[in-house]
Amino acid sequence: MKENKKEVQVAHFTVDNQDISLWPRDPSPKKESPAALRTLPSVYVAIILLAVGLVVFFLAMIILYPQLLGRIDDVKISVDMLKGRAENTSVFLSSEIKKLRNKLEDSRTQVQMLNHSLGYSEVQMQLLSAMLKQDTAQLQALTSSWEELEALNAQIPMLKQDLKKTGELNAKVEQLRKDLQTLGASLAQQRYILEMASQDWKFFGGNFYYFSTMKKSWYSAEQFCTTQDSHLTSVTSATEQEFLYKVAKGVPYWIGLTKIGSSGSWHWVDGTLYIEKENVRFWIKGEPNDRGENERCVTLVKSSLMSWNDLTCDQEVQFICKKGPKPSETDQFHDGILLHSPSSSQTQHKGDSHPSNIHREFSP
Repeated sequence: MKENKKEVQVAHFTVDNQDISLWPRDPSPKKESPAALRTLPSVYVAIILLAVGLVVFFLAMIILYPQLLGRIDDVKISVDMLKGRAENTSVFLSSEIKKLRNKLEDSRTQVQMLNHSLGYSEVQMQLLSAMLKQDTAQLQALTSSWEELEALNAQIPMLKQDLKKTGELNAKVEQLRKDLQTLGASLAQQRYILEMASQDWKFFGGNFYYFSTMKKSWYSAEQFCTTQDSHLTSVTSATEQEFLYKVAKGVPYWIGLTKIGSSGSWHWVDGTLYIEKENVRFWIKGEPNDRGENERCVTLVKSSLMSWNDLTCDQEVQFICKKGPKPSETDQFHDGILLHSPSSSQTQHKGDSHPSNIHREFSP
């Protein structure tokens, strides 16, 4: 039995560097395991550690990622703020540079102006220097002529006496000249009156009157008077009216009163104002009556104060011309008739060329 029984061996566990070995209590002959089997536990441990590390890493990322995102946002905000500050700084620096450039240009302009003013001042200084030299020369000339001036001053009293005598003589000459002019004007007026009288012009009240012997219509009579530098006569006073009718002696004569325009008001052809209240006393009783509604001209027909009569202008009647007293140096006389002056020559020429001018002017 003892021979059949096998000896029971007790197993022992030992741990050596994380290797678990099972062997009998009694030492048994050791057998070396392969190298791959010995390294396999180390790989497992490394894998486990790597997995643990990855888990820890991912946990750390999960925990720290929001904080990192917040810090990134803060960094972005800071970057944006820095960009804004940089842009503002750039704008400010650009503005300052522009201002500095403008100031530099202003400074250059001021420098140019100062240079120009300096040049102008130099020119002025040269001019003043030249003027000073000229004034100095004039002062020397005045100084040299001072003695001559004193000599002339000594002669002033004598010159004043001579001047006084000359003034008295000039006053006498001026008075003689005025007297001579007055006398000449008087002689010219008298000579003119005599010449006019020799031509059958009558002088009264400072005016000349020509009583024609020929008969003409009112318009032709006025045209003739204008060639004599006169007009058909106007009447301004009872004295003049008396002179006219006494010379006329009842013979009808045209005078310068006529109606103009559609209004039918009376006008003197020489421009004298017709005053109805004063002139009504010169009309014949019942006149003007405008017989036939065409009596627009006036004749002096009676030898009395009331001697005016309206008449058709186309009838041929003797007429009276009237002109002022002032003689014209250009008036000419021939065969006892006063010829026209150059001014009246133009009037006569116009009247001859256009005989209807007067008719158009004075006709209704």
